[in-house]
Amino acid sequence: MHMAVNYLKKQGSLPSWEYLLQVYKNELYKSRLDIAGKEELFDHGSKRLEHFWKKEKDLLVPVSLTEYSFSKFDIEINGVPLTGKIDRMDYTDANRTTAKVVDYKTSSPDNLSGKISEKK
Repeated sequence: MHMAVNYLKKQGSLPSWEYLLQVYKNELYKSRLDIAGKEELFDHGSKRLEHFWKKEKDLLVPVSLTEYSFSKFDIEINGVPLTGKIDRMDYTDANRTTAKVVDYKTSSPDNLSGKISEKK
C-alpha cells in the first residue's frame, strides 16, 4: 500500500482510482508471497487503499514528501538513534518550516498489541 501512495504522490496529478488500484496490484504481485497470500493481501489492502483514496485524495498536495528517510539527520532520543522513513509529510506553511507527519497503518492495531513497549 505504501508503494501505491508513494506512486500517487510522484505523479504531480491524481491518477484515476482504477489506475492507482492497478499500480497497487502490480507492486503486490511482485512480492514473494504465494498466490493465496497475494489475493488475501490484495483484498484487504485494496479496501484500505480505497478508504484512503476517498478520505485523503483532496488533501494530497504537490509539496508533500512520501517515504522520506530521516536517518541522515542523526536524531537521538535519550541516546538511542532514531531512524526510519516518514510515510507522508505535508508542509503546512508557505515557508516549509512546519509540517504534518502522517504514518499509514496497514495492519489492525490488534495485530500490534504486545509488540511495542515503552522503556522507562
